Formats: sequence, C-alpha cells, structure tokens
Amino acid sequence: MSLVVLLLVACGKGSAGEGEAVTPADPEQVAFADDSDFQRMEKPKEGDWLDRFAEPGQTYDQYVKAGAVGRTETRTRFVVQPIGPLDETQRGVVEKAAEFAAFFLGCPVEIAEAVDLPGEPDRQAAWGPQYLTGPLLDGVLPPRLPDDAIGVLGVTAADLYPGEGWNYVFGQASLSQRVGVYSVIRYFPGFWGEPDTAAAQTWALRRTCKVFVHEAGHMLGMLHCTEYQCVMNGSNSLDESDRRPLFLCPWDLHKLEHAIGIDVVARYEALRGFCDANGLSDEVRWLDRRLATVRGDGS
Repeated sequence: MSLVVLLLVACGKGSAGEGEAVTPADPEQVAFADDSDFQRMEKPKEGDWLDRFAEPGQTYDQYVKAGAVGRTETRTRFVVQPIGPLDETQRGVVEKAAEFAAFFLGCPVEIAEAVDLPGEPDRQAAWGPQYLTGPLLDGVLPPRLPDDAIGVLGVTAADLYPGEGWNYVFGQASLSQRVGVYSVIRYFPGFWGEPDTAAAQTWALRRTCKVFVHEAGHMLGMLHCTEYQCVMNGSNSLDESDRRPLFLCPWDLHKLEHAIGIDVVARYEALRGFCDANGLSDEVRWLDRRLATVRGDGS
C-alpha cells in the first residue's frame, strides 16, 4: 500500500468547500511520505542482485539508530579522488557527475589531483587487467580523506573486482570509514566494442551519475534499498543497473536529509536543471512529476 500524506483541515463548522482553510502540506514531508511517483521492487530476474543476495533492507528508523556519518560543522564537502589516468572524455563525464552529485547530495563536491594506481594489476581477466578494490579502500584513499570532508570517493578507469569469485564490480564503499571507489571503464561503448555515439555518451553520463551517488549513499551509511526502484538498489550487471532510476526513493531521501540536511524542492529543481542541460530527458519528465507532487500542484 502506498504511503500518503493527508492534508490537515482546520477545525470548525462546515467543510473546506464552505470556506474553511486547508493547511498546505509541507513539501519535505510529502517527499518523505508520498511514494506515488515510485515503483515498488518487483520480483528479481534471474541473476539480479536480490536473486543472488538475500538482503534485509533498511528503514529510516534503523538508519538513524545506526548513527551514520554525515555532515557536521567541520565536515561539509565530498572529495573525488581520481586514481590513475582518465582520458579527456572520461574526465569530462566525471566532472559532470561531480556537478550532478553536488545537487544530489546538497553539498560541494570537489575533484582532487590524480594519484597513481598502486603498482601492477592484481589479475589479468579475459577482458583485460583488473585491480582489487581492497587496497584502494584500505590503502590509497584513507590518507587522502581531508579533515573537512564528509567522504572521499575514488574514481578510476581501471576495471575493478572485490575478490575471487567476482568477475568485476562497478564500485564499492565502506559504510563507516567514509571512503569509496568506482570505475567508469564499463560505462563507455569502447569497452564493449560498440560505436561511440551521442546516445552512448548520454548513457555514460547517466551511469556515472548513478554509481557516484550510489557509492556516496553507502559512505553515508545507507544499505541497499529493497523496497523501491531506487538508485540505492544493488546491481549485478550493467543491464540491471540501467533498469534502476537515478533518484532516491522516499525512505532514502529521508535518510539523506538526516545525514546532510536538504531543501527538497530546491534540490529537485537543481537536479532538473542539470538533467535538462545534459540530455537526460527521461529524468526531466520524472522530476517534473515529482516536483508537482511535492509542491502539491499535481493532478
């Protein structure tokens, strides 16, 4: 059953139709409680994340009780740490994703100077060299976490994997240490031997924005979402990731507000402006619907 916010009607004689004032709903509370613009999670397809891994999910109350790390008086920004070389196209997409993330997270996102990958690849897969995420999360990134940063998120064009038994991983983050890392290599058509088109570049941006804010959500203590179609869903393939939306469900948006503090309407408006300027037309249409809902001017 969908969660709804009811408008409060002023007490007194008569009805609202007879002149009684109706108290407007707080857009923030609507955004956290009204799920009319979201889809519940469907039964996973074979091979999907929830088909492979039984996860309990995480309510807002569970998130708050866990005492997750967020913005403080002294920690006010996210830092992106390039690891290894990014070509011009990859760098441009990462810069745009950082711009998107600043609107999404409601705080500054800054890109640091690149550092080298740690030595030789950890293994040679059929599709190319790969690096373990562990040495990046445990060795490369913690010393580069500034005192005034909420977290530092590594980005690389190297293909990543978290351990034996895994073919690859898009990204990985610590729920408590404020570090994470992701790879952009599989988001571009060249990895798959496909032509580089304008549509492919738009998909590369969409995918990079998704993994950026997904890993940032983990760094803020959010577990995978199991209730809604949400950017915090786990993904076990590029196909599954592409089926997931670019936005937080109401539960996870409420967690972000708790961790960071956001103006819901201004945030959605800023995200709409970014998506409109960067050809993310499906996202623009969704944001128009969601803004109408949270403002109370929808049908």
